[in-house]
Amino acid sequence: MRNLLDKDTVGDVCLSHPGVLAAVRRVLGTEFRLSILNMRSRLPDQKRQM
Repeated sequence: MRNLLDKDTVGDVCLSHPGVLAAVRRVLGTEFRLSILNMRSRLPDQKRQM
């Protein structure tokens, strides 16, 4: 799926959660911007990608 931020408001709730923001700040620092969020899921019969 492409641009999940425009698909539903669930992304807003998840991405504004204090725990999620704290984890992102710890990894990326305080200066970051999320402009697009994509998702890829594998089919049940596909193997894990390396």
